[in-house]
Amino acid sequence: MQHQSGFTTTMQTSGGNPPIEMLQTAIAFHQRGDLPTALKLYSMVLQTDPENFDALHLSGVISYQLGDLDNAIFCLSKAISVNYASASLHLNYGAALHQAKRYGEALESYNTAIAISLDNSDAFYNRANLFYEMKRFDEALESYDQAIAINEKHADSFYNRANTLREIMRYEEALKNYDQAISLKADSCVYINNRGVVLQEMHRYDEALQSYTQAIFTKPDYTEAYINRGNALKDFKRFEGAWQAYEKAMLIEPYGAEGYWNAGLYLLLQGNYSKGLILYESRKFKQDPLGNRTYNCPKWEGGQNLSDKTILVHWEQGLGDTIQFSRYIFELTKMGATVLFAPQKPLQKLMSMLQAPVQIVNVEDQSIVFDFHSPLLSLPLAFNTDSETIPHQVPYLVAESELLSKWKKAIGQNGFKIGICWQGSTGKVDAGRSFAVSHFESLSKIPGVRLISLHRGEGEAQLENLPHGMMVETYQLDSGSDAFMDTAAVIKCCDLVISSDTAVAHLAGALGANTWILLKYVPDWRWMLDRDDSPWYPTMRLFRQNSNGDWDDVFCRIKNALLASLREGAPPTTHL
Repeated sequence: MQHQSGFTTTMQTSGGNPPIEMLQTAIAFHQRGDLPTALKLYSMVLQTDPENFDALHLSGVISYQLGDLDNAIFCLSKAISVNYASASLHLNYGAALHQAKRYGEALESYNTAIAISLDNSDAFYNRANLFYEMKRFDEALESYDQAIAINEKHADSFYNRANTLREIMRYEEALKNYDQAISLKADSCVYINNRGVVLQEMHRYDEALQSYTQAIFTKPDYTEAYINRGNALKDFKRFEGAWQAYEKAMLIEPYGAEGYWNAGLYLLLQGNYSKGLILYESRKFKQDPLGNRTYNCPKWEGGQNLSDKTILVHWEQGLGDTIQFSRYIFELTKMGATVLFAPQKPLQKLMSMLQAPVQIVNVEDQSIVFDFHSPLLSLPLAFNTDSETIPHQVPYLVAESELLSKWKKAIGQNGFKIGICWQGSTGKVDAGRSFAVSHFESLSKIPGVRLISLHRGEGEAQLENLPHGMMVETYQLDSGSDAFMDTAAVIKCCDLVISSDTAVAHLAGALGANTWILLKYVPDWRWMLDRDDSPWYPTMRLFRQNSNGDWDDVFCRIKNALLASLREGAPPTTHL
């Protein structure tokens, strides 16, 4: 994606200043691209004439180009004090502030540039990019529209407008804007690639593949297009082609983290833990890295002796990941280690319910002392985990006894109680994993079945518009700062949990509850492929889509399995 703010480098001399020849020489070096020499010459001009507007302005431009944001901001600010009425100066000053993530000041500068020059499309464009980064997407779209109204051939405005629409999942509109951008700049492999991404998110895989192929044709060494092609083929279950695409990406960029990361996810999905977990470590070097905190002590790699040593295990990624991989705390304590565990703050109380001797700490606490550290999701590799050696003893979490007593009284014993969850947080991570609560309608009408909502947050409003005759019991769960404490107790009051792929499903599995999880066509790697059980959770049963996006078939099988279990009077799981 191209959301970096543009920087105007228009050069003009004001004339009449004493060091005019040196200024002209500096500009000549600047135009030839010799930025360090030009900057030295501008500095010499400023020694003689500290308020020379051109030297101040262009020193700021070069400092920005060289990555010295502090000097860029200083020079441009001083230039503004000399000539406040320059729209390009305010635009450049805003870009430097923007790059420094001083968003409020950057917005003020962009607005000033716009006020001075209402027909400056770059100012509207930069402001739109800033709104995008601030996640003020409606305002971003409005500013892109204003940039396009001034310059209807501003390809980047159409492209970034498409990226914004994709971010808020207005996919059809995003596709139209990508097409408009490509019509203006047909040789942009980046535009073509992102067009493929939105088509993939719309599950139009054949068209997405065509876009990735076109992007690669435009730029044969375009790693990102190969990675996206691999992901599209994987989501289509065309696994051989997917692996070939990942291999090509790794060949082009032998030190590129994104290619290795996606290849690792592919191998883990296939159940190849020995190679997949090694490649999974490349997440620490991605553009948006995961699990890469550093400390003044060694990272534990699995070979160092932990007897009488202290190790800090620190969280990474989502709440469900923390619940799932906290099982490795037990393996560390078996080695004689004193374990300090730093989960996300909302999970600290829940993680104190781990059935292992562990001290819960804050990851920001500078006073804690330890000999080794490890990101939580690096522990499977450190323990040489494969699908046969996954620590799978459950429960490894328990519900708080007082809350359990409270919720047993509140819920009662009558009926067959099913805790349900249908949606994780909205966004690309959850894409395809969630479904509507109305899918549970047929289960709600089975005599004796009670549906109890375990859901909180986005998607909860669906309970206000249930199909006629459908009932879902709701309770006030986890209203404080501690996540999942009430939910854990309610799960233990239920006979069965049925959930989409969310943190609630991991919590139910960690509690040893009978759990049915519904999975999309190609799920997250931890659920692997073509099996109805999970080596991570022995009391869990998996129900997979047989075709992409088809939840109706999954719920039909769920209903039949539930009816069979109720007829037989057996626990609703076969994997104990």
